[in-house]
Amino acid sequence: MAVAAGHQYGVTAVEHAIHKAIYHAHTTDFTHAVIAVDGNFPHEIPVQQIIKANISAFNLPGYSSNDEVLLNQFEKTGCTILFSKERCFLH
Repeated sequence: MAVAAGHQYGVTAVEHAIHKAIYHAHTTDFTHAVIAVDGNFPHEIPVQQIIKANISAFNLPGYSSNDEVLLNQFEKTGCTILFSKERCFLH
């Protein structure tokens, strides 16, 4: 439904993608929607933004020092985390 590219800060990219999805889908409920990113979140993790949008799954590369923190933050949310184990973006 939306793409937010070129952001240096992952949380802003997630917020931008959700905002664009709301605009294009004319809804704020993304039950059964998946959000995918090609980078990791070394600092702040966009848990609240993803939960507020009711997104069902979050796909990211993994292998970050923050992976366990991310899993703990999403553990009781109902949002599935999928680590793809590779980045999909090339420069």
